[in-house]
Amino acid sequence: MVRSTSCKTLHIEYTDGCNSRCRMCDYWKIQTPKTIDNALLYKNIVMLIPQGLKTVYFSGGECLVVADQLLPLVEKLHKEYPSLKLKLNTNGILLKKYAEQIGNIFSTVIISLDTVDPKIYRQIRGIDGLKTIMQGIQLLHRQSPSVAINLRCLVLPENIDDLKAIIDFAIENELTKISFIPEDTSSTTSFGRNDEFCHNSHISDADYKHLCCIVDEIKCEYSAQMGNLLSRNGADFDYILKVYSGTEGITLPCDKAKCSCVIGADLRVSPCFFVPGEQYLSSGKSVQDILCSDAHQKVITQIYSTENSPCAQCVCPKILS
Repeated sequence: MVRSTSCKTLHIEYTDGCNSRCRMCDYWKIQTPKTIDNALLYKNIVMLIPQGLKTVYFSGGECLVVADQLLPLVEKLHKEYPSLKLKLNTNGILLKKYAEQIGNIFSTVIISLDTVDPKIYRQIRGIDGLKTIMQGIQLLHRQSPSVAINLRCLVLPENIDDLKAIIDFAIENELTKISFIPEDTSSTTSFGRNDEFCHNSHISDADYKHLCCIVDEIKCEYSAQMGNLLSRNGADFDYILKVYSGTEGITLPCDKAKCSCVIGADLRVSPCFFVPGEQYLSSGKSVQDILCSDAHQKVITQIYSTENSPCAQCVCPKILS
């Protein structure tokens, strides 16, 4: 019996190359970055549309480092399938350079921005890129006001005192949403890591107590933004505090593995960025073949098992349905 797929959202790690040097990520250490072939990717995206595909996220690495290859693909998809929502995850460093093309194609742009302080940015991201990123955000909003511009902020010891300033920046620039996530310290396969990865949380007891105070201040001072700019009514912060407290077995509802999948730069098809699959497009199978396979369904079953679930303390659980 052939199973039908239910992939409403497709996440594409278009390349594992990156132009940043983030302290919590290893993409920039990859000596020979991989980028997915456009023809192969186009074929597999189009294949999923009749099965209910609604949204495609393009990320990396940093996919704008290969913008000359990416932009023709997404422009073609946008023209031929205008109802398909195309969304871009980016560090924002090249946003200013490609703002016009991005604004004409993508419905949503999600920018990783952890601080509005140049010194802190350099400490976290390893380069001097903040001014260019801010200019890119402002240019994109000015040229394409209908494009949703979201910020994704990783909460770290370095930026605890800057969280309110990030919210202020989002308000002042009329951005759409800002989400806050904890640092992932457990996955050995995401963010360009390998099986030798070993990393413990940088949050000390003192940092944790200080973060609790800042979160209380945010909930009080930005109550009008809850449910709007701060789309989860403060649940982001509650979850971050639970993760950093070391609480066992804490998870928020998430159906990403049931409703979406990830195609990696190495062509591995996975149910989630943090849970690697066992099959590759390069094996001759299509993404639809893989999603319907017993092996893929087994991985999904294991994800939702309460026993040894790989989702314990996931940094970004989400309901897509």
